[in-house]
Amino acid sequence: LALESAIFAQSEVFGEQQTLYILRQGLALSRASSGMRVFCAGDVWGEDFVLSESSLRASELRLAVTYVEIFQLTFASFTKVCQRHIRLNMTLHKRLRQFVARLSARRA
Repeated sequence: LALESAIFAQSEVFGEQQTLYILRQGLALSRASSGMRVFCAGDVWGEDFVLSESSLRASELRLAVTYVEIFQLTFASFTKVCQRHIRLNMTLHKRLRQFVARLSARRA
């Protein structure tokens, strides 16, 4: 399985570039350009990990408000999974390229 799990204590800062996060348990806080944002169980962030241009990616740093459990998927792991399945399904490859193009246009 490509997803890894991690836990963080209250007041711990966590997050890495080019990583997709799924919050399993707890509360996390981010400082967005529009203000503070609270993340709770089930929230996902880091979808922009597929963008190669770092200036288009948002900060992944989060503050654990409570005990936090997350699942994370690094870009390297995602690439390996995609390479295994793209040969079998060109639709996946096409949709991924469309997603990257749309996200890049929105962030530019």
